[in-house]
Amino acid sequence: MYDATGIKLRKIADNAGIRTTYDYVSGVEYKNTTLERIAHGEGQITRNASGFYEYEYVLRDHLGNLTAVRQAQESPLPMLTTMARSRVQIFAK
Repeated sequence: MYDATGIKLRKIADNAGIRTTYDYVSGVEYKNTTLERIAHGEGQITRNASGFYEYEYVLRDHLGNLTAVRQAQESPLPMLTTMARSRVQIFAK
């Protein structure tokens, strides 16, 4: 599903009877109402298999070419959020 300007809002995938919904909101990606990925100017934050979020930083040269991707250490607490909340809430120490 796309909006009038061509921005992707939702994708529904059906794999062997299992329906998965992906929602996209301004660089934030949800999978079945669970926050999966946040894109930002320096890289992204992704959810791993254990439910923790990993930070990936992208390093570029002076021409804008990708030179390296650096992965930060795993966060000690999972990020708790759902689409029903009006703001993304991050719980940390």
